[in-house]
Amino acid sequence: METFKQPFDVTPGKQTKTQKRLVPFFTAIYFIFGIVKIYYNGVGEGIIWFILGIGIYFATIMNTSRYFFELNNKGIVIKNSFFSSLEFAWKDIEKLIFHPITIDIVLKSGEKHEFTLSNLTYNSVIVFKEKLQEFAKAKGIKLY
Repeated sequence: METFKQPFDVTPGKQTKTQKRLVPFFTAIYFIFGIVKIYYNGVGEGIIWFILGIGIYFATIMNTSRYFFELNNKGIVIKNSFFSSLEFAWKDIEKLIFHPITIDIVLKSGEKHEFTLSNLTYNSVIVFKEKLQEFAKAKGIKLY
């Protein structure tokens, strides 16, 4: 079967030009306020502004387009955060249990892994579940 890759689409749609300009602007404002507050008022209040500036910066560069579910002939790959990814070979999966917003993967070793689809839009959840069922049926995996 053909590989199916579904990115997490936490924020459907793309950023507008205005949004792309405002994020660096507000990041710079928070950095500047932080430095000024540290200089005049001491570390206490200034560090909060500075950390908020860093948070805004990282929140924009760590977008969710890097995180995805992938179904291929080898198995399931789930990259659900910067540090976390799961991979399951089809030959190791005993059954898949579908819930409205989560899917349980039960391995032949008895391990059970649950992952959520709450970061996907409703239409993406439906498409992903359909594709997962297609792959599972083709590989002879039990579906519940």
